[in-house]
Formats: sequence, structure tokens, C-alpha cells
Amino acid sequence: MKQITLFTIFLLVLSYSQSQAFLSSPFRGDYSLLATFDHEYPIYNPDSQGAILSYWGEQIMLAYDGHKGYDWALPNGTAIYAAATGIVTFAGSTKATICPSENRRIAGGVLIEIEHSINNTEYLTSYLHLERVLVTEGARVSKGQIIGYSGQTGTCVGPHLHFETDKLVSGRWIAVDPYGWQASFNDPWQLHPEGTASSNLWQQDQAPKLYRESKYNINQYNIPIVVKKIRSIGVFDNLYPNNEFFEIEIPSKYRRSFVDLTGYSINNNFGELFRFNDGARLESNQTLRIYSGYGNNNGNTLYWNSPKELWGNSGFCLTIRDNFQQVIGTYRHKMPKTACN
Repeated sequence: MKQITLFTIFLLVLSYSQSQAFLSSPFRGDYSLLATFDHEYPIYNPDSQGAILSYWGEQIMLAYDGHKGYDWALPNGTAIYAAATGIVTFAGSTKATICPSENRRIAGGVLIEIEHSINNTEYLTSYLHLERVLVTEGARVSKGQIIGYSGQTGTCVGPHLHFETDKLVSGRWIAVDPYGWQASFNDPWQLHPEGTASSNLWQQDQAPKLYRESKYNINQYNIPIVVKKIRSIGVFDNLYPNNEFFEIEIPSKYRRSFVDLTGYSINNNFGELFRFNDGARLESNQTLRIYSGYGNNNGNTLYWNSPKELWGNSGFCLTIRDNFQQVIGTYRHKMPKTACN
């Protein structure tokens, strides 16, 4: 009999995992992340953690504790696509419900649910807060077919798509994370009596990117430089700090052809300092991007040279000081003013 090696077992597990990967992105393009699946736990009731436990094992402050799917900041009217071929089991408005984060009654939202049969396993994908639907209950839809348009109906405070995946286990639908579980410790949701294991369900190159991005209207300021964009909370930022970056520009109101950045500095909420080199300058038509980690500086790209992420997962602060060390701009998200130095 042929001996079964550990490598053979690895190949069998890998083959099974790949056979279960069936999802494609429910939208086109990249959009800022608003919430992830909470592995401790995806139950819409407060637990003791007070944060969302991501699939890479970090606790992050996004949305509210107990989130059951993924939220992306899609503008109203963005096309939504079927993530896989299947049968529509619901398409329309849901009943009014109680918003767990605001403790008040909210009107029903527009929802589409699609059931998929994958290698004798049943899955359900859900698309919530839609503006309108293009499919009907009982219809068969194909992967990549437009099924509706994003909106802000139901329990939400702004336009976005809530995407959810459930798996049928012993006759019961249980929420699973389509990104799987990649942390170095056991998945709390798999160990929970109501939970189950999650595996990566995205087909190759189809998983939507996960990052938090904040954008600012730069032209409302009459100061030398302003922050245009801050990207934070990516996957494994502690290992890949260049997931994070921010961009600065000269606002049009300042009306200068360039700004000499000699003596300018930037602080984060950990008190870490970035200083611009002597002679550094920013042109009026230039966007300067500064990454958290290491790299080779060039005209439009600089590197903070931090060995870890700059912002952490509880929010961020970024403070800009001019060559006289006067604060000319402070940008923060989910952080108190006292945390911004």
C-alpha cells in the first residue's frame, strides 16, 4: 500500500479548500472597508470584547461588536453582482427591526438572498441595504450577473453594501467568514456552540481588498499643506506596514507654486515622528504619498521607515507641524482629541 505522507495530506486539504472556493466579488473596483466579520462572535448582541475580531486575529474598532458580514462603502446606485450562480430565495424589503448599535426600531431594508449548492454543501449569500433589486424570488442567476444596486435602506447610517455568507450545517444556517481564518490561535467562532469553521471561499484574485480609507476636501483650507487621504486598518499591517499610507497636497486656496517642507514634521497617535529632509518640497500640482514602512524614496513617494503599522486598529491621529513646529492640521478617526499630539 502506498504510504500517505504529510505532504499528501497537505495536497488533499489544499485541493478540498480550492474545491470550496466559489465566490467572486459582488462589486467592481475597490472601496473602503466599514466592518469585518466578527469571529468573537458574529451574533448581534453585545459580548465582553467591545471590538470586532478579524480573520487575521486582530481586534479592530469598526462598526459595532457582533458584526455578521463585511461592509464596504459603496455609493448609492453602485451595481451589485451575484457572487456565484444560484437560486434567489428572497428579493425585496425586510420587516422592521431593532438596530443593535442605536437601540431603536429601524424600517426594513432591501435585501437579496441567493442559495448556492457547492459540492453537496449549501451556502447562502446575502446583499443588504440595497436601493433596488433586479431579480425575483425563485429565479436562477449566474455568477457576475447584476442583481441590484447599492443603497442605504434599513439599519445603516450611510450608503454601503453589507455582504454576508452562511453555510448549512446539520439543517441550520450558520454565518461563516468567506475569508476564512488565518490567525495563529484557534477561531473562537469555530469553538462556539453555535458556530462552525470558516474557510476561504473566494476564487483566485476575486476577494475584495480590505482597508479603511478616509478622504478629505483639501480645497477648504488656506494652509501650506493638507492631508488628502489616509489609508489604515489593512490585513496584517504589523507584518506589512506599507498597507498604510497617507497623501498630502497643497490646497488651491493657498495659491503657491510650491512649499518648502524643510523643518515640517508629522506625528501619529503613538507619538512617533516623521521629519521631511532638508530641501524637500511639494509642488502645487503634486500628490505626495508617504507609506508607513520601508522603501526607496522618489519624487512622489516617501517612506516613514517604521517597522510596524502607524495607526493601530482603534483609529488614528495624524498631526502636521510647520517649520516653526506650529500645528497646522490634525486628522483623527475614532480617537479623542487628547490622543492627537
